[in-house]
Amino acid sequence: AELSAMPPQQRMRAELEDVSAWLMVNSMKTEKIQFELWCAQCARNVWRKKAVGHLRHVYTEMGGKTLSPIAPGSAHTGRHSLDVFRERVVRDVSNSVPQFVDPRQEIADNVRVYSALLQDPADIKAIERIQALLSGHDFDANTQTKRPEGAGFEQEQEQEQEQQQEQEQ
Repeated sequence: AELSAMPPQQRMRAELEDVSAWLMVNSMKTEKIQFELWCAQCARNVWRKKAVGHLRHVYTEMGGKTLSPIAPGSAHTGRHSLDVFRERVVRDVSNSVPQFVDPRQEIADNVRVYSALLQDPADIKAIERIQALLSGHDFDANTQTKRPEGAGFEQEQEQEQEQQQEQEQ
């Protein structure tokens, strides 16, 4: 309604601005999705590295009936390590809009599933760092505000503002 009331030249400019804004918003959405997928892949790599190490250790037992556990007292065997690399294909087609799954929650759920592989403190620290990356680049659903990205980002902004002020003078 507002566009039709504008002169043709202004209307064309407004339409181009709308298209540009739409493209920018969608490119940011896809970047966010790619970032979340990258974080999930990094988290999977942590327990997959442990699974590969365990498979290398038990490869001679792979034809037998019993396999060594990953750690004494652990139920995680070579077959479990092999299952880490199997990604189940779900063939069900939903008749509704898929529910949003928080990538941090998905990683936390997988950490519980593969907890036998994550006994090393360095592995736990790597997962915590990935979780921290995700929480630093997300919006708070309660307040609809952007969560802080860290002091480094704020310092960069301050430096840019100072440079702009110097250029103006």
